[in-house]
Amino acid sequence: MKIKFENQYLIHVCPGCIEEHLIPMFGKDPWTFNQNFDSPTLSPSVKHTLTRDGKERICHYFIVNGMIEYCSDSDHVLAGMKVDLPEYPQDVNK
Repeated sequence: MKIKFENQYLIHVCPGCIEEHLIPMFGKDPWTFNQNFDSPTLSPSVKHTLTRDGKERICHYFIVNGMIEYCSDSDHVLAGMKVDLPEYPQDVNK
């Protein structure tokens, strides 16, 4: 499983930011999701604005067929690259 659904959010691990990103699946214009947790596709693109070390950072990407395609405006080393979306860690408390 590369993405999970919890509390109306899709959650995945971003290898560029090395942290989880939450994508809301509610509201006026929610993302579309192909319902495949092993090879997810979301539409449209996802853009997170994060604050790190007092600086605003951007992580902008598409998730297509289980791959994460980073846009060139992302502020990390994977900007412009296409990489495999990592497996979501199993919950150790279950």
